[in-house]
Amino acid sequence: MRILVVYHSQTGNTEKMAEAIGQGAEEAGGSLIVAPVDQIPPHIVNAAQAVIFGSPCYFGNMCWKIKRLIDQTASLIGEFTNKIGGYFVSSGSKKDGEMTLYFLRRALEVHKMRIVPGILCVGTPTEEILEECRRYGAQIAQMEI
Repeated sequence: MRILVVYHSQTGNTEKMAEAIGQGAEEAGGSLIVAPVDQIPPHIVNAAQAVIFGSPCYFGNMCWKIKRLIDQTASLIGEFTNKIGGYFVSSGSKKDGEMTLYFLRRALEVHKMRIVPGILCVGTPTEEILEECRRYGAQIAQMEI
């Protein structure tokens, strides 16, 4: 399965989560790209069979760079139907992080993707959170397409 893990990370927390998700997906047999959002054009998103978006939480929402990429995929609505969609968030607070998870999930719902519920990390990712991320990546890599 071709998996794209696209993220933005200001402090490195979201990047650590992205790398762990990618590690789990790769160990489970996925063919993947793990990259910062600045390196991913919209057509790469469309070429993936599974897309996992990662964002830090800013004011209870995803960062503008992830939102911009999602907005750029608006012309592709209908082409993502039944692709696998995942998402993860690093946040300073649980409440704001949960709101960010909601907004990311909502974007995937608009695209009619097959959604795998996301992961929230409050603060610096612990080894427990990183292990959860590795399992998340493996779970997505093993899904039927």
